[in-house]
Amino acid sequence: MLTPEEAAAHLGLKTADTVNLFESGRLSGFRLGIEWRITPAALRGDLERIGTQIAPPAPPALGPRSETPFRIPPAFRFAPPRLPERRDYSDIFTVRIVVENGTDFEGEFALYLTTEGSNDRWEIKHAHQCERVDSEMLVRDTVSKGEEVLLFSGQLYGRVGDRLFLSVPPQAAVAEETDCVFVLQADLALRISLTNRGLLGRRRGLKIKEIPMKDVPELPSGE
Repeated sequence: MLTPEEAAAHLGLKTADTVNLFESGRLSGFRLGIEWRITPAALRGDLERIGTQIAPPAPPALGPRSETPFRIPPAFRFAPPRLPERRDYSDIFTVRIVVENGTDFEGEFALYLTTEGSNDRWEIKHAHQCERVDSEMLVRDTVSKGEEVLLFSGQLYGRVGDRLFLSVPPQAAVAEETDCVFVLQADLALRISLTNRGLLGRRRGLKIKEIPMKDVPELPSGE
């Protein structure tokens, strides 16, 4: 049987964090007196189960618009705020994000999404390309001049008052990183508008605005 200290060494966590996992039921340990214990076999089973739970959703088949590989170098990213995970998911919120390209840019556009707790609360409905990067989801698609694209649609399981963190990193479509925080009270729809700024409009920026859900394009047929 493994002690919390030994289990923490296997997990790469602090002992206090491992004890919290025992007490929350995410690790199938048992008490021996006042101390937690877990067998090596049970720990291996928990690791396999947790790994399955947090695996990123299988992306839908990619169309011709999204064949170009794209990745924001992780060195440019900063860790988002991590808050205690809430297990009593009493509400379901629909979150949709539209990108409106008002510039002459054509190519890849990407953003990061993270929430309070862990991202296994997402059920992805539509995203041309979506993958987990550390504790965030990286969502990306191609955009064309004058085009409006439904970049992301998903359902978030949580509670009223949870916060959604949206970050747009520096990339060819926009020069500066932008971070926004939204407190969930109801379904959320966002429009990200790519704009021209500066002298002669040579510097690209963006605006993020909440819009009525009815103004968001419907999901593509078959999704």
